[in-house]
Amino acid sequence: VRQNGIKELGLPENWPQTAEVAASMFGGNKEYWRKDLYVDQASGEVKWDTWVMDAFALKTDFKADGAYVDGNGQPLRENEIYDFGNNVDRVNVGFGQYADSFKAHGTSWDGKMYKAGYGHAVFKDAVQAVIRPINAVCLPEKVEGYFKGLARALTAEEFSKYLAEDPNADSLVAGLWIEDKSQFKLVQGKGWSD
Repeated sequence: VRQNGIKELGLPENWPQTAEVAASMFGGNKEYWRKDLYVDQASGEVKWDTWVMDAFALKTDFKADGAYVDGNGQPLRENEIYDFGNNVDRVNVGFGQYADSFKAHGTSWDGKMYKAGYGHAVFKDAVQAVIRPINAVCLPEKVEGYFKGLARALTAEEFSKYLAEDPNADSLVAGLWIEDKSQFKLVQGKGWSD
């Protein structure tokens, strides 16, 4: 069933199936990682594709598969899973085996700064992070350049969305990962240019 789920979602090869694998690949403790669950509008099925890290104490029992749902199979809200009044850790989050293949991108929050990255970016001291798979197919000879460009574009899109929609964006410094320079480009407010 999981193999079919992976194929249907188009997830990258060896995408983590458990919180323990997600933690060993991306960083932190297994208790911090959960699947980002959503309800497919067409089928009504609960599906997942993204791993979310919240470095806070659990309010509920640990779920090895990262799927936190209620008795009816509906996804629990973050504040039903974690005690956000009890910050327990800071984590360096990276992209593991997807750093070289560029088949994931993500964002983080360290309590002061929002960051968006891909490739060899490391989100240092993150209290929250999201690692998203890049679901795409391309010709074998174009894989590296294609996925690197796609990862960069998706990261910039996520960054732009944050700057446009977050009410605190104008008062915070945010960092966009620039792979070719191996550093975050820091900007403040909505007036940034890529």
